[in-house]
Amino acid sequence: KGKNVLCDSGSYSYNPEREFQHDLKSVHFHNTVSFDNHEQMPKLSRFLMANWLKVETASLKDKENNNAPKWVGSYTNTFGDKHHREVELCNNQWIITDKLSGRFKKAVIGFNINSNECYFKSNLMSTPLFTIKPPKDANSELKETWVSQYYQEKHIVRRLEITVFNPGTYETIITLV
Repeated sequence: KGKNVLCDSGSYSYNPEREFQHDLKSVHFHNTVSFDNHEQMPKLSRFLMANWLKVETASLKDKENNNAPKWVGSYTNTFGDKHHREVELCNNQWIITDKLSGRFKKAVIGFNINSNECYFKSNLMSTPLFTIKPPKDANSELKETWVSQYYQEKHIVRRLEITVFNPGTYETIITLV
């Protein structure tokens, strides 16, 4: 309790040194979906973004009819690819449902893991505090990535990347242990 399970990538610096070529503000560093390696909103300059997303849904639903609390959000990007995400809390589990549609060729569902003590075995990623069960019909890989908890600080964490090649509904389950 009180531990960050998934961590935000932060920004590190608005003017990083040349040796650090990672843009932590990129969609590829956040706990979300990227389609065909595109940015959700391409950069025009350091602080100006183009093609703002069209948010279709963003709501938090309290317990209704004894159901668990749920967050729902969706958008469509400029390429016509749609991401609809539901995050439902059920006891000690977060059930994350991603509905992906559009003409994309590849989508990556990414999660930054706030633990370096993790391993992947039999389609289950485990840490001392939680497990993540990715969708069965996807390719899952554990990688290293950068995050920044505050300005001018950066460190490496693990990132679970779940790659899919078709529109569909993909369920990821995070269980606190």
